[in-house]
Amino acid sequence: MLSYMQSISETLHAGWHLAYTGPPYAPAPTAKMSYGVRWNPEPSTTCIASFNTMHPQERLLLGIVKKASKRVQLFAELKADPANKTDFQAGYKCLFSEG
Repeated sequence: MLSYMQSISETLHAGWHLAYTGPPYAPAPTAKMSYGVRWNPEPSTTCIASFNTMHPQERLLLGIVKKASKRVQLFAELKADPANKTDFQAGYKCLFSEG
């Protein structure tokens, strides 16, 4: 395995991962790569993207997280599998103080 992550700017980070599998774990030598990006266009927003040929169920992932206020976060996520079926999820997370 070989991984590399780079901070391209203050708000943009990108990287890749290479995995090599050969005998006795696989019948033939194979090399698979995955790529990832994280971008923060502003301090309260994070966008992520990932293309992964290694994972059998998630080929593509796109997501965004936005901190709308001190106690509320909004998120959305889109996943695609190798058969190009997609799954979309969106929601919110609220934090409540105790007492």
